[in-house]
Amino acid sequence: MRRLTACIHTLYSIAEELEDPQNIDERGDLLIAAENLFDVAMCVTDDIRGIAWQHSKTPAEIAAEENDTDI
Repeated sequence: MRRLTACIHTLYSIAEELEDPQNIDERGDLLIAAENLFDVAMCVTDDIRGIAWQHSKTPAEIAAEENDTDI
């Protein structure tokens, strides 16, 4: 949790201090870095959603899976 909170604070700081670098190459590098950040953030979000929404299977769900594999 502490690492995620630190990342959130860092992103807020980046958003507040973001400036147009004016140089086309630096703009491209900025976009690539932001897209990489977004991709990793989405991956972490998907993993955490899986953790948050997981549930233990009920005996009926386990039995249904076993019956499906026997066919």
